[in-house]
Amino acid sequence: MKIYSHVESNNAGATSVQGGLSKNRKSLEDKGVCYPDDQLCHHGFNFTSQQDEKFWPRQYKDVELNDLQAYVTENLVKIANDFNRGLNTYIFSSEYLFIDDKKSVESILEWFEQHVGSIDLEVILFFRNPVEQYMSSQQKIIKEEHSIESPTFYHYSFRSVIETWSDFCKVNVFEHKKGVDSLQVVSNFLDLDNEGLIVPKRTNESLSVGQMLLLEKTQKNVYSNSAGIFKKHLFTIHNIKADWLTKPYSKCGVSNLIYENHFHDLQWLTHAYEINFDNNNSVGFYNSPFKSECSISDVHESDKKKFESYESMILDLLLIEHSKQS
Repeated sequence: MKIYSHVESNNAGATSVQGGLSKNRKSLEDKGVCYPDDQLCHHGFNFTSQQDEKFWPRQYKDVELNDLQAYVTENLVKIANDFNRGLNTYIFSSEYLFIDDKKSVESILEWFEQHVGSIDLEVILFFRNPVEQYMSSQQKIIKEEHSIESPTFYHYSFRSVIETWSDFCKVNVFEHKKGVDSLQVVSNFLDLDNEGLIVPKRTNESLSVGQMLLLEKTQKNVYSNSAGIFKKHLFTIHNIKADWLTKPYSKCGVSNLIYENHFHDLQWLTHAYEINFDNNNSVGFYNSPFKSECSISDVHESDKKKFESYESMILDLLLIEHSKQS
């Protein structure tokens, strides 16, 4: 039985791959490939790694333990049943399997041995330019926290993840590039005919600086004691846009700092996989050290007047909605 595990860091095209695979389950089976279970992705499968709670998918962190155990057990039974249907090729996907802990990978393989039997496993791993990954990952963090990571201490663990999985199976490494559909890359790798497959619309758009500043302000002033918990209602900010808002742009020297911190890993990547990230977009050097916890305005160029206008617009929309319900 051939099984491909689609493993990648957050914000490296996972939504495109998972959306495409889940929407095309029937067509994929007609082509001899099974995408197990009936959900968008396989985050619940992360629990086979037996990692600490801090590594759990965020949607499970505020679920009652008994409810979580029941859900995970049911979910893994459904996945195991699909794996035992006797098809030749399977693929499953979760960003939370982008892990570099050897014991966790061993636990995953032990689960397969106990519940599925002998398998031929390969990893399909996507990652992106460390600077782009840093900027994108902070958008995810600010949805849960009231501060972001410092670029001084930021480490993108692509090398250790590749090396860890490579100790157990073949790892196929791909660079996530802007404008390139990751689903198409996976389809080509699996030698699938894309005719008749549904291509999902892209929904995971970047936040503007103003939106991130408002999220940060709300997290700090209202949810400072709820760090690490995703607040679903705050996603509304993601959907309220304005044409005049500023796109994320890092301050002078931030990208150089991140490249410098990843210099040896990037050299290793070029030597091992002939993937080279040029530092063409970096300008200047940041002379003052960043604090361990940073604000959005520490890292991004921001316009205070635009942010105040956006904040007022949000408040006005809320007041209008409230008056309708009064």
